[in-house]
Amino acid sequence: MNTIPNHPLPQQSIALDVIVWGEVQHYNAYEPHRHEYHELLIFQEGQAWHEVDFREYEVTAPAIHLVRAGQVHMVRRKPGNKGFSLLFDGGAIEETPLLAQSPMLALSAEEWATLEPVCEGLLAKPAAATKNMLLHWFRLCMAYAASFAGKAQATESGPTYRLVASFRQLLANHYTEHLRPSAYADKLCVSAAHLNRVCRRETGKSASELIQAFLIEEVKRQLIYTQLPIKEIAYSLNFEDPAYFHRFFKQHTGLTPAAFREKLA
Repeated sequence: MNTIPNHPLPQQSIALDVIVWGEVQHYNAYEPHRHEYHELLIFQEGQAWHEVDFREYEVTAPAIHLVRAGQVHMVRRKPGNKGFSLLFDGGAIEETPLLAQSPMLALSAEEWATLEPVCEGLLAKPAAATKNMLLHWFRLCMAYAASFAGKAQATESGPTYRLVASFRQLLANHYTEHLRPSAYADKLCVSAAHLNRVCRRETGKSASELIQAFLIEEVKRQLIYTQLPIKEIAYSLNFEDPAYFHRFFKQHTGLTPAAFREKLA
């Protein structure tokens, strides 16, 4: 594979969709791929295996997995596995602490008893259903998921979470441009110092560290999920000097790109 498949929303005219597993599939979920949207996978019954950015998870339902736009994942469902996915872009709902963490949540029986009626509402799709009704069930689902993730207190600092979420979205769109934190701050209409303070408060990392971490994560994806030569990966990410690309990667991972690829092959 020389490129990682990147899929848009099945219906680009809407910002939210529900896909029941086993129904019409627009791509092969068993192969590494990514989306231009966020995906909330809700495992209702059975077991599965889920890999997200080269991290493997054994799943036993009930469980919730959130995959952010741009992350690379693949799912292998075992016989008897049942569930569905919520597909949504950034405009469907305000960013929440849940998105910032991209958690993999195993639900207790009590948590599932709370969430199951919401799932039924999402899956009902009555003829009279409206977009607002679907959005209502979706917001309720996200609120419960955030609560299960133990992030209820974090919602008190909503504006700062939204700033970090907006920064992450800009990173996803501009990371190959190697912009400085001040350039992102300008796009967000805040000072570089304020952006840095908020990033440290909410993530424990500076804006520069988040930029570097995002870029390193993308390099790892390319090394693991494609067979592109390392020099081509460097050029595709706008590293003009392959030698610098090697030093940059080793500085942040302790391994050369070739050693990392061989280790995780």
